Amino acid sequence: MPNDALIRVAQHLVEADIRWVVLELNHEASSARLAPVWASPAVMFALDREFGADGWWLEAGDVAGGTYVAVSFANHRRSVVATSPRFDLHVDLLTGQQPNGLIDNVKTAWLHSVALEAMGLPLDVHVEDDGWVAWENGRPTSPLPAVDVALRDAATASDVPDTQPQAASGGDDAASEAVKSEGQQAIDRLVERLRGEGHGVEVAKIVSSFGGYGTTPEERRALYGELRSLLKRQQEGTSDAN
Repeated sequence: MPNDALIRVAQHLVEADIRWVVLELNHEASSARLAPVWASPAVMFALDREFGADGWWLEAGDVAGGTYVAVSFANHRRSVVATSPRFDLHVDLLTGQQPNGLIDNVKTAWLHSVALEAMGLPLDVHVEDDGWVAWENGRPTSPLPAVDVALRDAATASDVPDTQPQAASGGDDAASEAVKSEGQQAIDRLVERLRGEGHGVEVAKIVSSFGGYGTTPEERRALYGELRSLLKRQQEGTSDAN
């Protein structure tokens, strides 16, 4: 039977969340082969929503034959060894809407996508022309490949528990929360947690840089990603101190 938890994770990921990594260049460096990955903020939002910000974590390291990626979630652990893209190519990650736009932290996006695959949610796509595009001076000079996107129905591991999100309750507060989007509620929870842990100044700077919640779904995902990165840095700092 399909696992409801992973199906809900998949439902948070949409085609607009796809980014691109460079796999290889041809011998003359006149063509590049690209591959789609999920943007990190989208993956973090989806997994946080289902398992909680402390309910999953990612580990990675270089090993013989590629990069070892392990993801732990809901008392389970999945791992895989994957071949890394060409991170030395400084273009790294490209957006479908802005073919020449650069996206920071391509490696994190690739690792999060590999983690989803290890969990049983690979990005199942048909990429036109096997992902090859014309390339010049570190930029694609032809449109990005067309893709037909689907999340493969591989979320069938019966040993992964079904984790239903908790419904809000309680009078006016519940009514107020109900009018907010799911993304805004997730941002609110993360902001309150960071403020409670003494990071109010950093949070205020990040939120103000987006003008609040942001004006588009993409901006809200990016805002969530910035806040989530701040939480991760704080947790790593606490761990090092101990």
